[in-house]
Amino acid sequence: MYYKKNKKSKTEHIQANEAKSYRRRASSGFAMLFAVFIAGLMTSIALAIFNITVKEIALAGTGRESQFAFYAADAGWECASYWDIKGGSFMDPPSSGIFCNSRDVAARPWIVTVDPAAESTTTKFIVDFPVADGNVYCAEVTVKKQNLGGGKRSTVVESRGYNGGYRDNSAPAPDDCLGEAPNKVERGLRTNS
Repeated sequence: MYYKKNKKSKTEHIQANEAKSYRRRASSGFAMLFAVFIAGLMTSIALAIFNITVKEIALAGTGRESQFAFYAADAGWECASYWDIKGGSFMDPPSSGIFCNSRDVAARPWIVTVDPAAESTTTKFIVDFPVADGNVYCAEVTVKKQNLGGGKRSTVVESRGYNGGYRDNSAPAPDDCLGEAPNKVERGLRTNS
């Protein structure tokens, strides 16, 4: 049994069920607070997982685009190396007949720089790779040939591949890979021989 004092300082008897209902009413605020806390914690965890997922998707997309840029660089390097071995085409570039990706890259404007003092010739050209989705990958290839004396010659082939940004400029300006592209990635290969 429970007792409480009334206004007239008399002690009254309180039934046990009245005391329990009072306790239940006092603890219901704690349950609500605890539920809000748990809901906030679960929301925070869900947002953190979502943030990680978004970053992983972006990282995977960058890896994919990087792979396309590397393939373009590799294809440009292979083309230049093949034509250099086949005929030494880059000391005195021909006007046609060098095909890369079924395109006559020699028919396009090239940038050729001759340095008589160093006995070197640097040739720069662009190879483009149109793909089914409408994008055009491209490679900017530079071949530097230098006479070292005694009949020896040095060849440096550098190819920089891009996953987008190819610009088909009108002649006499050479094509380039300097155009804007979303998530543009550059990868390069360089060999010395």
